[in-house]
Amino acid sequence: MAGFPALQHWFSQSWGIRTAGLTVLAFLQTLLNFLQFNHHKSKESPYLHDNYAPIREEAFAQNLKVEGTLPAACNGVFMRVGPNPKYQPSGDYHWFDGDGMLHACRIKDGKVHFSNKWIKTNSQKHEDLVHFPIMLKLGDLKGWIGLLRIWLFNIFKALGFVNQKAGLGRANTALVQHSNKLMSLYESDLPYWIRVCCSGIIETVTRTSFNGAWTHEFTAHPKLDSKTGEMVFFGYNTEKAPFVHYGVADRSGKVIRNFPIHKINAPTMMHDFAITQQYTILFENSLVFDGAAMVKEMTMPFSFKTERKMRFGILKRHATSDKDMQMFEADRAMMLWHTANAWEEGDCIHLLVCGMSDFQIKLNENKQESTSRMWEFVFNLKTGEVKRRSVSDHTGCDFPQGNPSLMGYKSRFVYCTTLLYGETVGFPGLNKFDMSLPEGQQVVATIDHEGPHRFGGECQFVPASQNPAELKGEDDGYLLTYVHDEKTGVSELVCYDARTMSSKPLARVKLPQRVPYGFHSNFMNEQQFRNQLA
Repeated sequence: MAGFPALQHWFSQSWGIRTAGLTVLAFLQTLLNFLQFNHHKSKESPYLHDNYAPIREEAFAQNLKVEGTLPAACNGVFMRVGPNPKYQPSGDYHWFDGDGMLHACRIKDGKVHFSNKWIKTNSQKHEDLVHFPIMLKLGDLKGWIGLLRIWLFNIFKALGFVNQKAGLGRANTALVQHSNKLMSLYESDLPYWIRVCCSGIIETVTRTSFNGAWTHEFTAHPKLDSKTGEMVFFGYNTEKAPFVHYGVADRSGKVIRNFPIHKINAPTMMHDFAITQQYTILFENSLVFDGAAMVKEMTMPFSFKTERKMRFGILKRHATSDKDMQMFEADRAMMLWHTANAWEEGDCIHLLVCGMSDFQIKLNENKQESTSRMWEFVFNLKTGEVKRRSVSDHTGCDFPQGNPSLMGYKSRFVYCTTLLYGETVGFPGLNKFDMSLPEGQQVVATIDHEGPHRFGGECQFVPASQNPAELKGEDDGYLLTYVHDEKTGVSELVCYDARTMSSKPLARVKLPQRVPYGFHSNFMNEQQFRNQLA
């Protein structure tokens, strides 16, 4: 066995041998796909149809027609990343599985340029060799055939045909800007550094490990403290303990904290977390990796455990270990998806977060009555007590956004995407929450995207000025999002007034091709745009 690593290296470096090995893997995957579809009588995923269907073209268009007026504050880049399979998926497909594609609008002095590009990940480079979707994906992991897929893929990794060290993520989930870098994220891999050029064209720079200082998985939702310039993050895995690692990077991107979290002792899906001025709040959700259930119950390998109450771990942001991390237990099982904000008040920490009291990883099995809503948790650091309440009776909201300069500090307004569950997930509008109002009255306005056949996604709040002294209030700004018209097949960049929440946009820009429904968006102001170019 002494020569086995050398054999692995030779396979991975020899282009012809590696391509031949991946071709064999493609053939075996095809055989398993045939068996799986016949065994389960599967039908093609709804997330491959209508505006969820992938697009095959990378487009670039300049000086698009603007209807209305884009405010000067919107100078910069609005973008959204999402799953867009480059090769037609074989076997079962889950919405989380597709290759990352970025859709960006460069806005400058009322003019708009559009570009969309696949993010050039290592997974995509493997598949480019054989023009076939060979990488292991969530939709494939069901039953004994799913177990066979895992074993098969591990064999090809061990032989060196698949280079796991270079990362196997899709970079399809979210975006973050820190230390003058724009990064695309996928929570089972490291970030991919990308750049938006002067004309608006997108390019992939490299996969980044922060100069080798971070070698673990990296969350899709790092938190930025606008006052300290720090980025707080974590990574989780579902294979072996410790399941979570915690990190902090300073303003320059140097990793200054990096240690394991032992007190979270289950392979939970941990999609998001929260920060305050001094603390970090980690979520131990009730959605847990369960390989046995995958085989016995013929389900995907994440199972919602109703008997497992939601837990939270709270530690000082600059702790050096989890020794003093306080654990809090909620009164029920939950799956928390996306954080709106968190802040400190005396001995208590307040957390605003969107989540569900029940969740099935197969998305079309989720019922409307269990869909995501906004919750507030209050943690008493002295007594250990935790309280939970629904912020309003308004169900069906997620992807919360607010003024990014207030992350970790008390804020008043939150903007959420309306969320509906059916055969697919739908995004018919936006909701504005005013947290200063009494319980049950916090939803103060709704945007409906001008019709039942028009659907959007996550919005980004853009302050009317980068100078806080010039703002008329916390909600003085604009909401940017993409909206797709299912009758005409046309996608648009749309700008709304965040104060009035009028459903009539301030501006709309017809895009040269449709933008498939995706995950998370980002706005890069003009100064940030220039900094990332440098």
